Amino acid sequence: MKKSITSLFIITAIITAVMIIKPKFLSKIGSSRIISAQPPIILVHGFNQSSNFWSDIQLISELEKKDIINMGNFHLTEKNPTTDLTLSDPDDIKEGQSALYTLALPEKGTKDIRDSAILLEKSILKIISRHRCDKVRLISFSAGGIVCREYLTKHPEHHHVSSLTTISTPHLGSEHAWLSVSYHHLKATLTTMQADDSGNFVSKGTRVATAFTLGKLTHQLEKWANDAGIDINSQCARMLAEPQNGNYLDLLSKSSYPTDIKYHCIITEENILNYDWQKLKNDFAVIKSGNFTNTAIADNLLDLARNGIGKLDKISSQFSSLKFRGDGVVSKFSQDLNNIAAFKNNPSLSASCTHLESDHGNPAIKTAILHTLR
Repeated sequence: MKKSITSLFIITAIITAVMIIKPKFLSKIGSSRIISAQPPIILVHGFNQSSNFWSDIQLISELEKKDIINMGNFHLTEKNPTTDLTLSDPDDIKEGQSALYTLALPEKGTKDIRDSAILLEKSILKIISRHRCDKVRLISFSAGGIVCREYLTKHPEHHHVSSLTTISTPHLGSEHAWLSVSYHHLKATLTTMQADDSGNFVSKGTRVATAFTLGKLTHQLEKWANDAGIDINSQCARMLAEPQNGNYLDLLSKSSYPTDIKYHCIITEENILNYDWQKLKNDFAVIKSGNFTNTAIADNLLDLARNGIGKLDKISSQFSSLKFRGDGVVSKFSQDLNNIAAFKNNPSLSASCTHLESDHGNPAIKTAILHTLR
């Protein structure tokens, strides 16, 4: 009996000591998963970028000031064909703090958008398991927003997203995607023309001259694409072409979307009244030397040729807010999720919008993102 009382006394003393002292190693026992005060955030970068984009615009450091802690980066590896995650120490997130993750899309987001969406889905499942939560918040830049939409359309009923914020996203196509589409059409025509000896053209000389002209044009398109930082052979680039004739964005725009998500678009747009006149002067000097490419003048004329004179991207009736080229990569009309077919045809779907004077990828978008999280 005395031994039982002694044993009980010792056990009680140990429990009391544990409750008072709470050694650090015991804090990890029973907490193998990390809790987040708010739904974890996943940052999805855009075309031909890396997950470092968010650090480059100093968004992650600003989020950490708001107790939203960077917990790791999802990416593909050669050893792991699914996902690999570099996790922060569980003690890095405290009570009242929320978790943040970045996502590195395959081959800098230049691959098939559907493959990138599969990686996003796997990342979401790992995060909700780790944090014992049901939902995550998605914040996406440019083509990253299309990756998020691809995931959502595959899970319109059983998804794990509480909100989607898109920044400068080409919901109705990118201004630069037509370069890739046109390039590949011209390439195919040129290949057929060079292989055609049947005399289908007026004369052999005409065929040779036409092939020579098309060859020059495809070379020029390659140069324009390189100047704009576009991988003209990218599958993603072709998938971002304007919705038409059952192409990728046409089908995606007509798909079903979750109606229980908070959608928000940050729409970036340049003001042509703020044109750099010194740059214009420099452009004329370049043109005078015989080089018309890689100038702002060439870009503007290229946009006019693409859109047509009567489609200057919904020019505002207010002269003080005259806009022309969106943010230089995506028109403001294309950046508005409310303009896609599914949102126009379903009154239950709606996206709030923030308009920001900025070019594509400008660090100024950081402020608009932070404002949406208030």
